[in-house]
Amino acid sequence: MNRLFVYLEGRSKYQLGAFSLALLLVLAFVDFITGPDLSLFTFYLIPVFLGAWFIGTAAGAVLSLLSAITWTLTDILSSPDPHHALMNIPYWNLTMQLGVFLVLIVILSILKRSLEQEKHLARTDYLTGAVNGRHFRELAEAEINRTRRYRRPFTVAYLDIDNFKLINDYLGHQTGDALLQSVVKTIRDTIRVTDTIARIGGDEFVLLLPETSFETAQIAIEKIMPRLNAVMAEKKWPVTFSVGMATFHAPPDSVDQMLRLADELMYAAKNNGKNTVRHKTFGKS
Repeated sequence: MNRLFVYLEGRSKYQLGAFSLALLLVLAFVDFITGPDLSLFTFYLIPVFLGAWFIGTAAGAVLSLLSAITWTLTDILSSPDPHHALMNIPYWNLTMQLGVFLVLIVILSILKRSLEQEKHLARTDYLTGAVNGRHFRELAEAEINRTRRYRRPFTVAYLDIDNFKLINDYLGHQTGDALLQSVVKTIRDTIRVTDTIARIGGDEFVLLLPETSFETAQIAIEKIMPRLNAVMAEKKWPVTFSVGMATFHAPPDSVDQMLRLADELMYAAKNNGKNTVRHKTFGKS
């Protein structure tokens, strides 16, 4: 079932819409052939579910109306009683079916929002909104596999805030929290949409830059560092940043090895006087 959901989530809205309409036509044909004695109402829920869950609430509402009308028409056309269509029963049934479908859409909408919110919280650092360590590892593993398959470089930057402890000790944890949030916002506003920033420690962050060579990574960090320092100066927060960057042209053995190499470069930057960047390439012949 999980594989089916993954497969359907990978389809476009147009594909899912076309499939739902085709399924509705098949159901109408089968319903007409079998006649009113055999109810197929439960099966009409399928296109409604597909529309509401995978396409959107509006699509679910349209498919609800189409399903209710289709079910009612087949009921009228397949009825052996010639007076059946003149009675109010089919129209009452139409109203009831539509009501059931719409209630289903509301329930699905609430459930999907709750699941998406839960998934978001499970992947996000509660304070800064950055990706958390667990989700970062999933993304990094996928990037390593992509590099292994396509031989495209990627870069990881390990960023540590110099003197952050002084902020918490002298200005308070509330100011420290605001600083961390500003760091994430500044970096997020600077990097590409395809890049990821994750918080993996109290004042430690990791950037994942897919398909990024040494030169491209240098350009990126040369944009990030001045903006971070400008924000810190504007807020009068006496901190700087030490960054270790590792560009991989060949995939590392694991996420742990990837992080260790970037972390070692970060500590080299910190030991070199702080507020500096150490950058190294791995796996390039």
